[in-house]
Amino acid sequence: MPDDPTLPDDPTPTGKPSAALQTVTGVVERSPEDRCVTLAATGRTWVLTGTVAGLEAGDRVTVRGRPDPDATTTCQRGPVLVVAEVERG
Repeated sequence: MPDDPTLPDDPTPTGKPSAALQTVTGVVERSPEDRCVTLAATGRTWVLTGTVAGLEAGDRVTVRGRPDPDATTTCQRGPVLVVAEVERG
């Protein structure tokens, strides 16, 4: 399957994470292009970066990470959370 030239190669954000860790529980979603991993939590959808390998759409997880309000991504789905830890279930 050829790459879509209209899609960026990497949704990696730019910016510097803030210092405060936050814990968020929700359901993992993936964009149709499978390049953006998001977490639908109560009242907010987060764009997840960092330790997100192995997360699949529909997984219910609790993540600990640092919000990065200055980050920009190609996902445009919500604020960025730079994940340090993932707990499934």
